[in-house]
Amino acid sequence: MSDAATATRVWGALDAAVKKMRDAGFALDAPLGQVQRVVFSNENIPLHGGDDIEGVLNNVGDRARPGLSKDGIRIDYGTSYVQTVTFDDRGPVAQALLTYGQSTHAGSPHQTDQLRMYAEKRWPQLPFHPEDIDRQRIGQPLILRKP
Repeated sequence: MSDAATATRVWGALDAAVKKMRDAGFALDAPLGQVQRVVFSNENIPLHGGDDIEGVLNNVGDRARPGLSKDGIRIDYGTSYVQTVTFDDRGPVAQALLTYGQSTHAGSPHQTDQLRMYAEKRWPQLPFHPEDIDRQRIGQPLILRKP
């Protein structure tokens, strides 16, 4: 393919992308977080990430309704559990979250609780040491014994 033909295809693709953004009602310089939204909530939670074809490790995407619409890009899959582990003088330091929240029930305050933290790149620290576990416990332990 010649340089002129390549340039024509590139400019054509750019023109199509500009038209698609304008038709959907988004500014051409809109931050990605304004355009990407989770499919299970209409809350404006700015999501980062992209598709693996873009070379993005933080994978999110839209399988059900791919593409851009007036509702944005509705994210319906991607990173779901993220965890890091480092060490300090006391031992392991783990941070983790469920990116889609702790509940699948619509209207639950926990449906998007951790999704908001994920969007803000805040990861809660998991308790590891017995005193940390005791301090953060929210109920009685469930002990299962084999009959």
